[in-house]
Amino acid sequence: MTPKQLELVRELTTEEVRPNVTEPFYYGPDTYDALVAIVAEVERLRAASTLRWTDELPTKPGWYWWRQYVGQQSTVHHVIKSCEALLVEGSLASWNVSYHCGQWAGPLPEPIEDEKR
Repeated sequence: MTPKQLELVRELTTEEVRPNVTEPFYYGPDTYDALVAIVAEVERLRAASTLRWTDELPTKPGWYWWRQYVGQQSTVHHVIKSCEALLVEGSLASWNVSYHCGQWAGPLPEPIEDEKR
């Protein structure tokens, strides 16, 4: 566990954070594993929440949110690299990213694998 993760575990286990807990808090293997999972999820959510809408086109392959204008419902698109060009992959065809006017947010981060599998 990194020092940053360890500090977050300490924050999560202080009395101020758990005011409704009446039993003493004991560290054990199950508790430690649960805290590690919580820290990983918090970090994943923080990373996911850093996406910002931009008018700049995607610069690398991945999954991106796209909307034509502010207030429009957004959709997720898969951007792929083909012959040195970035393309938006469609079900019937793919087209160059530069043809897709609007705002982008991404690429979306990869989900964290369940360690139990």
